[in-house]
Amino acid sequence: LDYAPPKAICPPWGLRVMEALNQVQVWVDEGTKANVGTPPGAEALAHPSSPSSDTEQFLFGKKSESMMVHSTQLAQRSVSAVIQAFQQQDDEEKNARLSRKNNQVMDRLAFMKKHQMMSVELLDTCTSDIAQKAASNLHARTKIREVPLLKWSVVARNSTGTCIVTAHHIVFVTQNIPLLGSMGGEKVVKFNLKKDIDSFEIQESTAGILGALSVVILLVDHDGREIFSFRPSTGGTRFKKFLDVLLSIASENKSILSS
Repeated sequence: LDYAPPKAICPPWGLRVMEALNQVQVWVDEGTKANVGTPPGAEALAHPSSPSSDTEQFLFGKKSESMMVHSTQLAQRSVSAVIQAFQQQDDEEKNARLSRKNNQVMDRLAFMKKHQMMSVELLDTCTSDIAQKAASNLHARTKIREVPLLKWSVVARNSTGTCIVTAHHIVFVTQNIPLLGSMGGEKVVKFNLKKDIDSFEIQESTAGILGALSVVILLVDHDGREIFSFRPSTGGTRFKKFLDVLLSIASENKSILSS
């Protein structure tokens, strides 16, 4: 932000203060001209038939009193004008500094957002053997071929399982509890971060026998409806923050990476 202090532009006090001081000088000159000259009734004092000394003192006393009142008012007016000029300059400087700080903060936030997007993009497009093997395993279980970014043990729909997070999806793989005469197995529920989810919300329940599993994370769609919920095994608040970052990246315009 281009900003130069007023004292640097117009030393030593700044332009507004200089204008105020110039105005004060104009007021002083106008007051001096108004007070210079023969006071009222002085012509009579120059003649032999002039009034007594008491009359002379009365005339000049009235003049002196009027000048003192005028001088006091001028001083108050001048000081007020100079103080106001200093305040205006300080306000302008404060606003400029605040705008500059806001720009710096916004630039840093944009840089952090770009860094997060680049990090997720690099992990998502990683071609290492480990990344590709993890992507193949995920595809075999969920039919989604993406590199997993994070796995988290969860409890979902009264079943234990795993939450697998990629750059574009959040997947829940839970274990079906086999009933009498039925077969057990895995149940997969998957959501697209950009299309299906609008936000993640935390619902904290009172501490009970679940202990660390007291935090419930809700998946909310674009209509504000809850579409899924689960309990992380630990670190629910921290996990929710990570999901918020991924959700914001999924909704962000990818053109920011080329800026």
